[in-house]
Amino acid sequence: MQNRIEPHQMQGLPTYASRREVVVAPLHHPLAPNAPQDDANDNQLSQNDEDECDDDDDVETAVSAQDIVEELSVAMYTLRHRLNLDAREKHEKDAMDAAQKSAKAKAAADAELAKQRAEQAQRDEANARVRVKHGR
Repeated sequence: MQNRIEPHQMQGLPTYASRREVVVAPLHHPLAPNAPQDDANDNQLSQNDEDECDDDDDVETAVSAQDIVEELSVAMYTLRHRLNLDAREKHEKDAMDAAQKSAKAKAAADAELAKQRAEQAQRDEANARVRVKHGR
């Protein structure tokens, strides 16, 4: 399985597949109310009719296979795009969390330093009072 869709591979895809944001909707859903129904008469063919229809079936199968390949290609492109966006968002969130954690740690360290300086200033003031009191 390829990891990347080349530009020449995008030529057969619907126009919306070449845009950045792709919406993938299944072309046919078997349970949809407007889905084509099998006709029982189509399945009751003679041997000659089957031989004549084999070529048509091969063409329909090839077209159907091409549709499936195109749908899968669009789905893979969309999934890869979504995964890339998710990875980018996670990376940005992790970076923001790390920056916030760093800012909190710096703020806590600054607060601790300010507290220590205030305590030291109080001790220096108390020592100065003692010296002034004894120095008289």
